[in-house]
Amino acid sequence: MSRRTRTFLPTRDTQLKPKVVKDVITRKQAKGITVKHRYDTRARDMPTIIQGQTVRVLLHPNNPDGTWTLGICIDQLSDRSYIVLVKGKKYRRNRKDILPVPEQLQQAHVKNKQTPLPDDDWDAGSVQDAPVDTDQQRTSEETVELPDGQALQHTRSRSNIRRPLRYTRDFVS
Repeated sequence: MSRRTRTFLPTRDTQLKPKVVKDVITRKQAKGITVKHRYDTRARDMPTIIQGQTVRVLLHPNNPDGTWTLGICIDQLSDRSYIVLVKGKKYRRNRKDILPVPEQLQQAHVKNKQTPLPDDDWDAGSVQDAPVDTDQQRTSEETVELPDGQALQHTRSRSNIRRPLRYTRDFVS
């Protein structure tokens, strides 16, 4: 606003009348030109990435503690957009989220890699004798009875849930 607000301090009446501000649009455009000029003095275009080049990629750019994952550039879609292959999955990322690196992408070691058995050699008895992984999470809800009559409920991704005693005494569930 181009007038002063009313206060209890003594002011002249001419200061309370609005004035028409001239050349607002031209001053705003001139300000935009100077801002662009100052930005362009330090801004540089990022170099392009060659297809097949090893890169590090931010898979989740909005994550504050993002980790750079090793991958390969497959294709360039536009000036700043690339398709990157990371762990067998394709991602489309902006050039600012891609770092070219001199290191080479190494495939998984052969001794750590499990090879699937052919269908001819599959035996149901060998699967039953295989050790069971006890660290797996439960996939369905289960209820375990405790000695004092309380029910301990397990869910998939939560900690143990125990109902308060006041509910177990008064109500039957």
